[in-house]
Amino acid sequence: MFKWTPFVMVRICLFFITGILLGVYQSDIFSIASLKVLILSLVVVYFLIYFFLKKPEHRKISAGVVGLAGIFFTGNLLALQKTESRKPHHLLHEIQPIRYYEGEVISSLDEKINSWKVLMEVDHIKTDSGWKKAEGKVQVYISKKSTIPILNYGDKVIIKGSPEEVRPPANPGEFDFKRFLGFKNIYHQQFIKSENVRIIDQTVKRGLLFYSYQVRSAATTIIKNFVKGERERAITLALVLGVTDGIDNDLLGAYSASGAMHVLSVSGLHVGVIYFILMLFLKPLSSFAWSRWLLALLTLLFLWGYAFVTGLSPSVLRAVMMFSFIAIANPLGWKTNIYNTLAASAFILLIYNPYLVMSVGFQLSYIAVIGIVFLQRPLYNLWEPSSWLLDKVWQVTSVSIAAQLATFSLGLLYFHQFPVYFLFSNLIVIPLSTFVLLIGIFLLTVGSLPMIGAAVGLCLEWTIKLLNASVFWVESLPFSLIDGVYITTFQSWLLLAMITFISFVFIYRSFRPLLVSVGCAALFAAIQWHHFYNDVNQDQFIVYQIPNHTAFEFLSNGRSYFFSDSALVKQTDKIHFHINSNRIMAGVTNIHVNEAVSMATDRKANFHYFVWHDRTILWIQNKRAKLPTNCKADYTVISNDGGFLLPSLRSKDLGQLIFDGSCTWNKRQQEMGTIYSTKINNAFIVKL
Repeated sequence: MFKWTPFVMVRICLFFITGILLGVYQSDIFSIASLKVLILSLVVVYFLIYFFLKKPEHRKISAGVVGLAGIFFTGNLLALQKTESRKPHHLLHEIQPIRYYEGEVISSLDEKINSWKVLMEVDHIKTDSGWKKAEGKVQVYISKKSTIPILNYGDKVIIKGSPEEVRPPANPGEFDFKRFLGFKNIYHQQFIKSENVRIIDQTVKRGLLFYSYQVRSAATTIIKNFVKGERERAITLALVLGVTDGIDNDLLGAYSASGAMHVLSVSGLHVGVIYFILMLFLKPLSSFAWSRWLLALLTLLFLWGYAFVTGLSPSVLRAVMMFSFIAIANPLGWKTNIYNTLAASAFILLIYNPYLVMSVGFQLSYIAVIGIVFLQRPLYNLWEPSSWLLDKVWQVTSVSIAAQLATFSLGLLYFHQFPVYFLFSNLIVIPLSTFVLLIGIFLLTVGSLPMIGAAVGLCLEWTIKLLNASVFWVESLPFSLIDGVYITTFQSWLLLAMITFISFVFIYRSFRPLLVSVGCAALFAAIQWHHFYNDVNQDQFIVYQIPNHTAFEFLSNGRSYFFSDSALVKQTDKIHFHINSNRIMAGVTNIHVNEAVSMATDRKANFHYFVWHDRTILWIQNKRAKLPTNCKADYTVISNDGGFLLPSLRSKDLGQLIFDGSCTWNKRQQEMGTIYSTKINNAFIVKL
């Protein structure tokens, strides 16, 4: 019988992850060649230890240290090898302008609000010197204003134009989309019309992903045919297939505020429900001695079949991999604990793609499951319910508390919020979402029968109406959400350590872990005070870079005086993406939009004056502005091509000239070095 050493896979996985993180954040310490030599040397040393060390305890310790070092450097090597930007023919290294590029479609065609999104794997480019070999991925957005493209996974296409390198954040605290795509080895994007795409060969590679996308497309069609409501259809696609693009911002906000956001993506919860239901149906077989392998085989077939239907998305693969290891542990006779099983599944996934460790979904999935395994049973044992119903409610509650405690710090780090009524909402949402998932899967199986499909679709639609209504109701409760919380990555780890060591105090009845937790809390508080004095307790004047819009802001002691064009005020999604993160860092709790802040105005002349901490700021709204002859300013914000007034502005004492995102930037202006353009230099920031 095979026996794993306790926590051996946990140690291996932790060292492997540490090596990957070194490769991600410090990629220049080791070269690929030097790492290969180092790993080979460690392998030789490992075997020499077993040949020459006589004492078993010395041999075990020495071999263990060398082996873990080898795992660490292997993780580092794998991270470097999987970093496509290091390849010599990558698009990042191309100097000449690209006229055309040829490649293969490596994703399904996903619908966005204003475009269709598809991922391309480039293999050749055409420059002024002709066609040549190239490598790299390009995220292509095809405008909906043109004809709907018919592109399938595996199609060979030629695209006209030059892909642009993804730009880093232009505003303080803004979501780093460049970094997010970089972890997927995507460094370029392009916005085009459908006429700029030409298919030269259809479905060159009909591999597993091609058929998976075809099946998911067919499943999507079934759901769209039988679920009529727009919101209900979007929730069904999210819960059953993991397609979240169709969910509107109000609905997303409601699920987030109620603490039910985790049900909107197919992950460990959904696969766990399927696994539990499957085990329930197959339970009669467990009484037979020969059934262990049959149970494991049926479980694996169903889980991986479901993953196939969902398009083999990363979140589903993570969950299916975890439960696959659990399913095969028994027939293989693995005498191990659940932590080794989870570590083994993570290890396999990271070998396939080491950058998964940087995925928020990956982190939340594994930490949530570990939290449930570690904390749920001790929490459940705190109370013995007197009835069957209370016992089931307490089981769900203890699971929810365990998962929330485990992911609490990451939730604050990534989403800056905490849902107050998560316990209450999960008692409603988890059962209802389970019904939606099961009814949705049943709908896919009977989708070819119109009468039955219509009845099931109607039942599914009304279940989702009830689910959405409950979520909106929880959101409407007073103080349903604590938001605007800012912590650093290090503080997130400190919070996780605090929760872990406090748990040790109650589980192991020891006082020492409490001392560690108190130390983490003190360090957390010190970092928070430092943040308060350096970021919150400091006044700022910021001109944001938002394409085709004017936006600038005065920040002081938690107050924001925000000025923008009327169109941007209504586009809350753009404000959330470009501006909200900086407000959270600055501790803003009170926002005044287009309200006076020591302001003098001449609307007819199309300009405003602001006085801020003895500094004068002039806002020229457009090229029709008529400034008085004696006007002076420390900073001048120019909007809507007010730069056409540049010759006359030069003759006045207007301080630093700042062109915002609504201005057209041209070479003549660029040559004048004293002009600051947010399009070129990103947001303009003055801290007072």
